[in-house]
Amino acid sequence: MALIAPNDGEQFLLGLMLGNKTQQDFKLRLFVQPTVAPTENTVFADITEPSGGGYAAISMPKAGWSVATDGSGVTSAGYAQQTFSFSAAANVYGYLVTADDGATTRILWIERFSGAPFTLPAGGGAIAITPKIILD
Repeated sequence: MALIAPNDGEQFLLGLMLGNKTQQDFKLRLFVQPTVAPTENTVFADITEPSGGGYAAISMPKAGWSVATDGSGVTSAGYAQQTFSFSAAANVYGYLVTADDGATTRILWIERFSGAPFTLPAGGGAIAITPKIILD
């Protein structure tokens, strides 16, 4: 499935660009419910993260992002690969990047895995994600 930037997150990002919001460290998270098909109207309250099994959201400090332009007008921002480690079985359907404005957690972008779910066996395992967003 394609990456979606929900309206709530778009508004937050525009606030950052215009100086109306304070830069926050973003967080990389996973979601586990099979019924989520991200849309423009998806909000953080719609999301269920894994519980137990060693899961924890990963903080991505702003200094870790790199920005590049490929010479044809396409600019991307990327972050080093991040790994979620699990000690138990899990079915994971996708990932999201969030920011917290002090009162509300906002989804900046969300993507359901192609061929979801990603199934981890009873002994656990790892899911590696390289966060990246492209503007054209």
